[in-house]
Amino acid sequence: MPLQNLHPDPGGKRLAAYVQEAARGVEGAFDPIVERFYPDIFKMVYYRTQSRTDAEDIVQEVFLQAFKKIATLKAPERIRGWLFQIAMNKVKDYYRKKRWQKLFGKFPEYVDPQDSESRQFQRPDAEKRLQRGDFWKIFNRLIKKLSKMEKEVFLLKFFDHLTISEIAQILNRSESTVKTCLYRAMGKFRKESAFQRLFQEGWT
Repeated sequence: MPLQNLHPDPGGKRLAAYVQEAARGVEGAFDPIVERFYPDIFKMVYYRTQSRTDAEDIVQEVFLQAFKKIATLKAPERIRGWLFQIAMNKVKDYYRKKRWQKLFGKFPEYVDPQDSESRQFQRPDAEKRLQRGDFWKIFNRLIKKLSKMEKEVFLLKFFDHLTISEIAQILNRSESTVKTCLYRAMGKFRKESAFQRLFQEGWT
């Protein structure tokens, strides 16, 4: 039976209803889930691959796997973290197959704010400052000083805007471990004056 009279809703009971309907195989139930989370998942993957084409392919794989496995998601309210967890694994697979640089080794120096998909990201003003080339150079220099776990936690928190509990779910770590990694990473970035301004503007 097709899903009727449902429209994309950013969260709450309606989102949980979509997940439950999709798990039962209701026609069209998965569509609003894709519409709701596609921009966030695309941004996460694009930051890490530096390739729009590869990011599009990976995100397609993410939602294809999610569609096939959604019945295994026992807690509908965890759908966001679950999708990011799938995306994280797909990015890791991408780097293994390509045998490229380390995960999160470098990031694009500029994202075109006029690009249609970039506009969908709706980044705060503080994040737009990162579009400047000199700022990216500072960022890339500092990110290399972080451990692999610190990098992942920092990016998931400040680039993907996930909560501590969601990050713990994605990385399969305790919330206390995530907080420790986050504080260590923030400590290293706060030593740089440019990033002090970002933290003051509300990134935390």
